[in-house]
Amino acid sequence: MDDAISNEAIIDQLGLIMGSDQFAGAFRIKKLLEFIVKEYVNGRENQIKAYNIGLSVFNRETDFDPQIDPIVRINIARLRRHLTNYYEKSDYNDAVRISIPKGTCIPNFKSLYTPTLQLTALQREGVPSDSSEIALDVKHRLGHAEPVIAVLPFAGIDIGESQAIFLNGLPDELSSRLAVFQDLRVIDYYSTAQLRNTSFGIVEIGRQLGADFLISGSMTTANNSMKIRVSLSEARTGIQIWSHVFHRLISAKEISGTLTEITERIIGAVAGDYGAICREWQKAFSSQFHQDLSHYDVVFLHRQAQFTGNHITDSKNIEAVEQVVEKDPRFALGWAILGEIYCDLSAIFQYDPSRKLVDKGYSYAKKATYIDQRCQFAHYVLAYSYLLKRDPQKVKKASEKVVHLNPNSAFLVGATAFWLCLAGYFEKGLPILKHSITLNPYYPRWFHHASFLYNLKQGDYARAMDEAERFHIPDFFWSYLDKAVAAGLLGKADAAKAMLKKTIELHPDFASHPHYYVSAFVIEDDLMEKMQEGLNVAGLRLR
Repeated sequence: MDDAISNEAIIDQLGLIMGSDQFAGAFRIKKLLEFIVKEYVNGRENQIKAYNIGLSVFNRETDFDPQIDPIVRINIARLRRHLTNYYEKSDYNDAVRISIPKGTCIPNFKSLYTPTLQLTALQREGVPSDSSEIALDVKHRLGHAEPVIAVLPFAGIDIGESQAIFLNGLPDELSSRLAVFQDLRVIDYYSTAQLRNTSFGIVEIGRQLGADFLISGSMTTANNSMKIRVSLSEARTGIQIWSHVFHRLISAKEISGTLTEITERIIGAVAGDYGAICREWQKAFSSQFHQDLSHYDVVFLHRQAQFTGNHITDSKNIEAVEQVVEKDPRFALGWAILGEIYCDLSAIFQYDPSRKLVDKGYSYAKKATYIDQRCQFAHYVLAYSYLLKRDPQKVKKASEKVVHLNPNSAFLVGATAFWLCLAGYFEKGLPILKHSITLNPYYPRWFHHASFLYNLKQGDYARAMDEAERFHIPDFFWSYLDKAVAAGLLGKADAAKAMLKKTIELHPDFASHPHYYVSAFVIEDDLMEKMQEGLNVAGLRLR
């Protein structure tokens, strides 16, 4: 093992691998990898033996003989192939290569690059190994920190063998996929498996695990179909904050695809910037910026601004964020937030003909990616800055990076698809954007601006108006601008003038520099002509 590799870097890499497409559905292989890596990290290298693996991973009895039963040997070989496949196809800029040398079950770790800074808003040194202490300790040291979530074993009623595989695999897959989100702390699923037959309620389980949120579920079968009920509960009170029931046909051949589809839908609804966990977590936070903010005060206040439309772009708020990254220059997410703020300032709030604010936003986003190549939000902001710089190819490249890092982050993947559309890649971006909307009904309504532009491009002004109506954010001038253009193109002059008037009331500077503001989010020449045509009817020329 490379002595320069820290245990936290190994655990980060483990989470990245287990959440990857190459390991999707490989439940026993993931369980095997997690067991041997965590045994090693916890100083129990001498316990990584075929006999112990057979008992702990494959549920063999105490009379298990690895010389007679080859299950461990076979699955170690499968694990080697999975790891090889992962690293051959990985686009994650992995920090650590995990391998299993032939002739042994003990993992080996090799540094693939030496990052200038190891990002973690929560330093793992000193975090208690007893999970019941985690949440309290985290909040005590950081004030506000990322939520702690655990996925409980699902209950099964009258299920067959293939459904049992599904039932065991679903919470495992959920845990692995959730672990990729940098703003969540996910308790190891195999730490919760011991609670499978417990009679404890949600509150008591949450207390024991130190979790803020718990995902639980059950499955029943009848008439060749299965019903999977999934709930997300707030652990302190036991109150359900999200639930859904999935009805699917029973098919052993389709079990893997069904598992992937349901996992994707659950994660799209509960995780990420617009997911149920984030929306619930917001309620505990003050909406005011102040001195001595913690890392995740900044993160969640920024998200509150996204949810409410009250952008944090005044000088005091910017200064507060800058103070956080000055105290901890390793905080990549903080630099990325600053990057988005400056991009927003240039594109939406201030006349910036020299594009100095865009350059500043770009530099902060780039800095964030240097600090942590796996910071998904940083690559999202980088794609935004490239759009404002009118570089479609780089928008596409940065967008692909966002998707590769965590395809289950419904908001960031959808928002990045939004940049793809605005950069002219409608055929690639629109299906992704629509899928993101399907996964989470709480998506930001400005997503519809992309579909508005697409229908404008197609000359379908009625559908463009439909999209403009769906893009309704009462205090955001762009919401009315799209309606003004669509109304003008439909020949509805009075409606177009009324919408333009509302646009200017919300953003008076728009009347002085209309071309500047429109061109921020409309970069194709033919679309600019359409915008001009619609605004002409409303009584405004872009130039």
